[in-house]
Parts: sequence; structure tokens; C-alpha cells
Amino acid sequence: CAKLVELYTSASAPDPDAVYALSKLRRLDPRNPLWMELLGRARFFIGGSGLVDAKEQLKDAIGAGSTNRSTYVLLAETERLLGNHPESAETLRKGLRIYPDDGVFLNNLAYVLAERQDTASEAMSIVKDLVKMKWNSKDMVDTAQFVYIRNGKLDMAEELIAEELRTVDEGSPPWAKACLRLSQVRIAQGRFDSARAMLSDLSKNHLSDFSSRDAQ
Repeated sequence: CAKLVELYTSASAPDPDAVYALSKLRRLDPRNPLWMELLGRARFFIGGSGLVDAKEQLKDAIGAGSTNRSTYVLLAETERLLGNHPESAETLRKGLRIYPDDGVFLNNLAYVLAERQDTASEAMSIVKDLVKMKWNSKDMVDTAQFVYIRNGKLDMAEELIAEELRTVDEGSPPWAKACLRLSQVRIAQGRFDSARAMLSDLSKNHLSDFSSRDAQ
């Protein structure tokens, strides 16, 4: 039981014994959405080909009446990772009907929509709503940067990235990610020399730091 409970909080690949137990419980009690949710979560964190089964399990859980927020969020992310952006967006919209104005659902929907050029403009309006709601988080800032870039609002993206760079430790993973995104902005602006210099500095002086930290 302890291993199954851990699936609710763990963000890493689950123990194979727990997955086997969940698969067996799913077969023995096929209408219980709890086993669908837990097995879907386990398959999600296994990743790879497990995403296909994760999608089916999480969809079954919702079809069986689950309204758990995490089930909708995980299903939408699974669909996005599988390249099913319209399905992912629709799942998030369904979640918003249960949890209106939920910042996580709105944030994720904006990101999913921004990944496709034909829906990127809709993502802009969602980011504006998030700003009006004063819902702020690192994920929202990251999404806003991405949405601005995808909509050609490069000055707005650069301003947000510059603000983030002032608040994170130089050499940290968030700092490196912000630098990479800023170089993306510079390339889009045609400032190729600036982008090249930034990427060169990052590669020479900081990537080895990340490798060292990962190895510890």
C-alpha cells in the first residue's frame, strides 16, 4: 500500500512491483477510477511507450467520473507529449469547466496553444488574463516568455527574460534556461552576433558546471 500511495506524490519512475500491483488491481476492479488514475500516473512517469497506455488509463478515469484536478492535468500533458495538441487543449478546457479560472489549467492551455502557429494568438489572450488575475509563478513567467516569442512580441519577451535573469543565480539551471531563451529572442531579432556570443559563453563557462552538479 505504501508504494501505491507514493504514486500520488512521486515525480519519478515508479517501482516495477507497484506497477504490476496496479495492473492487477485494474483487472480485478475494472470500474474503479482510482486504479485507472494511479496506473495512468505510473505509466506517465515511466514515459516512452508508456505514454500511450497512460493516455488510455487517464481517459478511462475521467470517463468513469473522476474530477481530480491532477488527472486532467496529467492527461493533457500526456496528449501534448504524444503530439495531440488539439486533444490536449480540449482536455484543459474540460478541466476549466470544473475548475474555472484555475491558474494551472490556464497556464498549460496557453503553452499548448502557443506550440501551434494556428492557435498561438489565442494563447496571447490567455496570458493577458493570467496577468490580470495577478496569478504569478515561475511556470507562468516561462509560459509568457514562450507565448510572446511565438507571437512575435520579442520586446515583451526580452523584458520578461531580463527581469528573470536579475532574480536567479548566475550559473543555475533557471539562469541557463533564461539565457537560451534570450538567445532565441536575439536570433529572431536578427542579432546573430549577440546570440552567438551568449551561447558560446554558456557552452564554455557553464555547461560543465551543470554536468558536475548532475554527477554529484
